[in-house]
Amino acid sequence: MSVYGKRGALMFALYSLACTVTLIFDNGKIFAFIISAVSLAISTVAVIKAEKKAVAVVFAALCVIAPLLGLVCGTLHTGKDPAAKKYADGEEHAITAEITRAIYEKQFGSLYYAKVSDVDGEKADFYIQLEFSYLPELVIHEKTEIRAVLSEPSGSDAALLRSKGVILCAEVDGFLSVGDGGRLTLPEKINSFLAGIFDKTIGGDEADFAGAIFLGNREMVSQKIKLAFRRSGTSHLLALSGLHISVLAAGLEFALKAARVKKKIRIAVSIPVTVMFALITGLSASVLRSAIMLVIYFVAQLIGEEKDSLTSLFAALALIITFRRYAVWDAGLWMSFSATLGLILFSDRLLPHFAPMTRKTYSRAKKFFRAGVKYVLGLLSATVIATLFTLPVTYLLFGGISIISPISNLILVPLSQVLLYLLALLCVFFNVPFIGAGLAFAAKRLILLICRLAGLFASPSGVYISIKYPFTPYLIAAALIFVAVIVFVPKINPRSVLAVSVALCMAFAGCGAVMYKITENEIYAVAVSERSSDAFGIVYRGRSFVIDVSTGGFSVPYSAVTETSGYAACETDVLILTHLHRYHAATLDRLCGYFKINKLLIPAAESVADSEIIMNILAIADENGVQTEFYNRRAESTVACGYMKILLPEYTLLKRSTHPVITFSVYLGETQAMLYSGAGAEETDDEKVYSAALVFFGAHGPVRKQRIDTGRCLSAQSIIFSNEKVSAFADGCDSPVIISERGGKVTIKIK
Repeated sequence: MSVYGKRGALMFALYSLACTVTLIFDNGKIFAFIISAVSLAISTVAVIKAEKKAVAVVFAALCVIAPLLGLVCGTLHTGKDPAAKKYADGEEHAITAEITRAIYEKQFGSLYYAKVSDVDGEKADFYIQLEFSYLPELVIHEKTEIRAVLSEPSGSDAALLRSKGVILCAEVDGFLSVGDGGRLTLPEKINSFLAGIFDKTIGGDEADFAGAIFLGNREMVSQKIKLAFRRSGTSHLLALSGLHISVLAAGLEFALKAARVKKKIRIAVSIPVTVMFALITGLSASVLRSAIMLVIYFVAQLIGEEKDSLTSLFAALALIITFRRYAVWDAGLWMSFSATLGLILFSDRLLPHFAPMTRKTYSRAKKFFRAGVKYVLGLLSATVIATLFTLPVTYLLFGGISIISPISNLILVPLSQVLLYLLALLCVFFNVPFIGAGLAFAAKRLILLICRLAGLFASPSGVYISIKYPFTPYLIAAALIFVAVIVFVPKINPRSVLAVSVALCMAFAGCGAVMYKITENEIYAVAVSERSSDAFGIVYRGRSFVIDVSTGGFSVPYSAVTETSGYAACETDVLILTHLHRYHAATLDRLCGYFKINKLLIPAAESVADSEIIMNILAIADENGVQTEFYNRRAESTVACGYMKILLPEYTLLKRSTHPVITFSVYLGETQAMLYSGAGAEETDDEKVYSAALVFFGAHGPVRKQRIDTGRCLSAQSIIFSNEKVSAFADGCDSPVIISERGGKVTIKIK
């Protein structure tokens, strides 16, 4: 039917997708117009050569409209950014905003997304992130007035915020509620109603888990549970995705078939239910992708067309990015797309075809056994395929994979599917005596079992390994070539596939072992800086130490911990706080959702405010199983790792400032390998000589009044400045490393 073969819709999707994505980049419009011109040329040729002119004209029109649609939608989105960014000028602004989503709510720190309607009396239309050092108890759609300094997202949070359409950030000390911005939408009301059912019938942390896996409300799930699922390779079960919506759609289809409902009526019911479920769960990119593909599938059945999963996938991706441009930065979308692409390409090729299950000669027991084996093999293969196809995204965005995920998914995925059906039935029969209570009891026990199993899989050290090693890109490239061969070569010997897969795994393990042996006596330092916040990640003999010299924010220590994963096993052995800040408890809580932190070193309290902060920190550490230890920041003390030792942070107060000057050192034996010198350190000791191989002049602390004498760095192989403002105080330095004030990092090997 199509002049492009059997996938005219696929061409339409790809053109639209390409044009929209190009607008993200500088000079993107030029590329978009080139794509449009090529599309027009191909369409013209297709019309000329086509036998069926009417069909050719239709598809040619579609291929011309697609890039134009991508251009228009992309331009409309990008036009809003400059208007909002003009307020990130370092000045305080009066802002009126409507709360749209609660991201993180704790007594000692909260995050919200809000839609701005007014800035300094001028109408505005953009989204911001509001950060509180306490729990303001704001509700969705509540309007609030604040005064705050706005800043552009930077560091590790930038991509995540960008994917949600959040353009600016604000730290808020106080606010004034001015009334309701609007009523809850129907999907929001249904979500709230169903969450209330779980709270009433299941209760406790288990209700929060049910809300996450069934409704997409993962904000209330504890960081300990999030970490367990991440390390066990099953975090996709917590993030509502195509798996969940597909399972529920299959259950609905089964129920309607059992009730002997006609096919067209089943489809007429399934389409609005799918759309409504996507709306109720918040229209996350992965859910939206699955919903669009399901709707296309139902429509194809209705009009009698064959299913084309590949076209549906690209059409869904094109629609999402065209009408929700910020989804380009959504990690969940690309993980979902990559995994689904792999399953589509390999679904009919990876597993050997079993003999028909309907043979009359088979006993019921044999049929059941063969069905069970096929299900297990299918689940294992799906896990392997999804892991393989998401490797490039994982490498770029996360840097670690769980080696136990095939086993954990084999057990937890079926249990989660059962849980989804239990929760769906509970939503229907919660008011029915005995039945509702029985379903709630079963769901609660199953949730406890799932969480305990996830914790068991995640507990051993080494189950979550880094793929940020220098050799990993080459192995990923080899794996992708291997995949391409399997996809495009008609007949492949299964034994060859198995042999190459084992060889790639052995190559990864062998390269990892060699790398560890080579680097075991070297120190790698990861310096991270953003405005007045610094952090250091230090890796030695596979152990990771992170020193946080920040204002308590999340972005800087997160980046430091993440970057050490290229040289350590995705665990932080010791996290050291140089001083106490009101945001540190919330930051630690969020970090524990991403990384396993074994020990936390905290400076002893020196005031009532310090004691309150420490109390919150200790509560979070205890909840997440983090060992804590105190040190005296006014006396020299160390933490040792074999031949390496870290002189714990000390600080000195200058007469002209209430902010401390922070310094710390790293030694190899008696040799000073690294020195961190905070802002204003030149005023504390005029005779000090910096003998370290790596010297970092930081931005945290009082503003400098004296110039930096880099001539004292007699043994320095590298000198790092936190930003341009700090480097401006230097008296001259050969080839310094300057980290941008907007956020940046550098990794240096200390010889």
